[in-house]
Amino acid sequence: MRNLFIRILPSFLLLGAGYYPAAAQEAAAQGVARAPKDYYRMPMDVPTLLSANFAEARPDHFHSGIDLKTGGVEGEPIYAVADGYISRVFVSNSGYGRALYVVHPNGTTSVYGHMQRFEPEVEEYVNSERHRQRRYNVDLYPGEERFPVVRGQQIGLSGNSGSSFGPHLHFELRDTPSQRVHNVPRLGFYDILDNIPPMLVRLHYIAVDTLNNVPVSRRVKTYELASAASGVYYTADTSALRLPRNGYFVLEATDRKNNTHNTMGIYGVDMEINGDQVFGYRLDSFLFGETRYVNSYTHYGMQRGSRNELLRLALQDGNRLSVYRATRDRGAIYLTDDEVHNVRITAWDDSGNSSVLTFRVQRNPDDTTPEVPEGIPVDHRRSFSRSTDGLHVTIPANSLYEPVYYRQHIDHPAASVPTANMRSIVPVYRVHDADIPLHTAMTITIDLPDGTEDTDKLCIARVSEDGKNYSYVGGKYAGGRITADTRSFGLYTVVRDVKAPAVTPSFANGADLRGRDSFSFNIGDDFSGIASYMGEIDGRWIVFERKGAVITHNFDTSTVTYDGREHTLTLRVTDNCGNTASVSRTFIR
Repeated sequence: MRNLFIRILPSFLLLGAGYYPAAAQEAAAQGVARAPKDYYRMPMDVPTLLSANFAEARPDHFHSGIDLKTGGVEGEPIYAVADGYISRVFVSNSGYGRALYVVHPNGTTSVYGHMQRFEPEVEEYVNSERHRQRRYNVDLYPGEERFPVVRGQQIGLSGNSGSSFGPHLHFELRDTPSQRVHNVPRLGFYDILDNIPPMLVRLHYIAVDTLNNVPVSRRVKTYELASAASGVYYTADTSALRLPRNGYFVLEATDRKNNTHNTMGIYGVDMEINGDQVFGYRLDSFLFGETRYVNSYTHYGMQRGSRNELLRLALQDGNRLSVYRATRDRGAIYLTDDEVHNVRITAWDDSGNSSVLTFRVQRNPDDTTPEVPEGIPVDHRRSFSRSTDGLHVTIPANSLYEPVYYRQHIDHPAASVPTANMRSIVPVYRVHDADIPLHTAMTITIDLPDGTEDTDKLCIARVSEDGKNYSYVGGKYAGGRITADTRSFGLYTVVRDVKAPAVTPSFANGADLRGRDSFSFNIGDDFSGIASYMGEIDGRWIVFERKGAVITHNFDTSTVTYDGREHTLTLRVTDNCGNTASVSRTFIR
């Protein structure tokens, strides 16, 4: 049985040689680990309940911290977790929203995201800089001396700013020099109640054959799981699984913690065959430059349609994520004999709970080699370009995680878009397969018909598989062509967007606003999205806070003097295709 694994595939393919050890994680964590148990306090004085844990698999990225519940409300005081100074103040409509970064003497940085407000001096500093730069989004570095803090000092209030779908605090601990982000629960500074082992949902097997030096995956075979006790799993079919000769497993799993209904990510997985470990990883930390490797860490095609995590128990050649431990044959399954082999898969959560799945496998002698798929063999290590039917595609080297059979063609002729003011003016092109991820962007160039007008309003759009929905990609026009970069395969076309954004104020013209602290507008665009907006009161630039489609101005007496007279407000909103809407209102305050 020790001869189960025999290398029969070229070393640069999916099941090739090598692995990427987790030594970098361990080295970066040493400074944090040397801190005494009470070095860090909790960032809030509320019950410690998580709505998301570290390194959950998200679309195109790992979750870089933990999300702490705030009881469904905003305005909970946030405290510095240790002595240090505020090194960075960040304000954005997306991402972390309003965020503070605090550098600590032990070489770490704590991060607090989705805040409602900063402490007053920092808030005044931000407001001054926004007016000076005439920008709503700012990224500020105030220096070591300006905002020193001590452990337990209030630094602001919790909120729901940025790309947040409910009130909570996003919290991180990073290594300051490298900005490597750490798995906070694993560091042992905080007590988080969790005695629930991971839930193992299904097991998937993907047979892989090498044809023309390209790994060809067959249809996924799914096996249902049964549980004998908490944390103990086996395949519902207890006989040996009869598998094609070469392939790999995908584990579908999820996790929960006590007193919360939210699903969590899996911390680590080990796989053993006949008692020998052949695959393993631990998500103790990662660098932000690694985060997009989540699309290889999971099975991208299956992960896109699931709320569980689809964990690929094999390393693709292009995966450079630094979380994997000693892994033999990159997790590949090579069944070279007719014997029955014992498999054990252990999934861990970040509280040390584990679930174990055991089953048996055997080579299926009746397995057949698949037909060669359509397309051109493409080596992922080299750049590739293809031009057909007015479509030109360039894929940079190492944008793919493994070689593919690439294809592109006209999917269907130009068609009406479900938005009345637009229509596709070229065919809809199929650019390979939407279930295959790209690590870096490819370039798409599409030829336009002779005599095409309003070229400044043209953009490339991505089309849903059912042809009913179009989403903005962008692009620049030059020489009868339009070009855009994108990180997704799928269907693409060119449309013309000539409709201005919609702008709806929250008050009538001439309204008396003396009893109000703020006013808002609802701004939206039916296709390309809002690119910018700018407001003035009596000719003076004013600050807007944005959350989704709503922008809000909080009256600021440092900018405008309010003495009960009439004021004039103007607002200009522009979408990504250059269409502009302007609104003017008067009000009394």
